[in-house]
Amino acid sequence: MSFYFTIMTRDTPLEGAELLFKRVAPEFLCTTCNRVFAGRSVGAHCPVCGGKSVIADKGMEFYIESIEVDDGAD
Repeated sequence: MSFYFTIMTRDTPLEGAELLFKRVAPEFLCTTCNRVFAGRSVGAHCPVCGGKSVIADKGMEFYIESIEVDDGAD
């Protein structure tokens, strides 16, 4: 994302802007036993019941927490 942001903002007022990321550890929900567990990939199996039907519960979200703008009035 940073790479494309740099390209897309070139020669615009946003050139030189900085993106800061906070990563969220992924968690998955087993749809068989309704347990939430930590995992590394979508192909994870539930460690409690062995279920293969799991969905990403956390770690896929993307939020903009804040935007700071220099209005050049200094």
